[in-house]
Amino acid sequence: MTSPAAADPPAPGVSSRLTPRLASIAELVPADQTFADVGTDHGLLPIALVSSGKVPFAIAIDNKEHPIQVAHNNVTRAHLHEHVSVCHGDGLDRLRPGDVQTVVMAGMGVGTILRLLRRADLLSLGIETLVLQANGSAYAHRTLRQALPELGFAIDDERLVEQKSGRRTRYFVAIAAIRDLAGARHPCTEELDEFLGPALRSCGGAVFKRFREHQESWLKNEVDGLRASGEQGPLLADKSALLKLVQKVTDKQMM
Repeated sequence: MTSPAAADPPAPGVSSRLTPRLASIAELVPADQTFADVGTDHGLLPIALVSSGKVPFAIAIDNKEHPIQVAHNNVTRAHLHEHVSVCHGDGLDRLRPGDVQTVVMAGMGVGTILRLLRRADLLSLGIETLVLQANGSAYAHRTLRQALPELGFAIDDERLVEQKSGRRTRYFVAIAAIRDLAGARHPCTEELDEFLGPALRSCGGAVFKRFREHQESWLKNEVDGLRASGEQGPLLADKSALLKLVQKVTDKQMM
């Protein structure tokens, strides 16, 4: 896999057919490995990766009938029905041992991702890499990163995408975690790694700086809101302590 600091370009044609969010996920999918796209929706990610030659075979999975039909139609139009299998299923339930080496889950909440991963036997299925892009704040992503060790995975790489629409700015974080714990290049070693991402912190850059400032502002609003509501419990204590850590890093970099 490539590092965020010096990423190799994705396989020819991958990025040109995908949104920046999906392209960032495509970069993290290991080359020459079969993969399952859980919650595939339109099936564009497996189609792009197979048609570019980066992966030999993909399984597109969704639990809703309409997305399945759309994905089927897209695969047929791309003439890839022998290389992209589309199936109706919930999470990893339809996978058999050895079917794929990589699992992608994107566009879901952290709770949904963890529920689907925890109920699957990832070791027996032979899953070596997880590529995860959850909806939600950095605080939600912290929960996801904290859960990876219990699943037997460590973070190897990450991607950050900034999407602006009018006055609104959204950030999408994609995480690649691998079973090879000793070979993982960016395991979480500090509390801020779990919140802001170890690979993203290592890379830095202007987009990451804006991302960190955005999350600091979000945390401050959360803390102020909890205090205004009279909250005195562990949630306020946790978010207050995290806010102090983020502010300490910001203060050091401004000196």
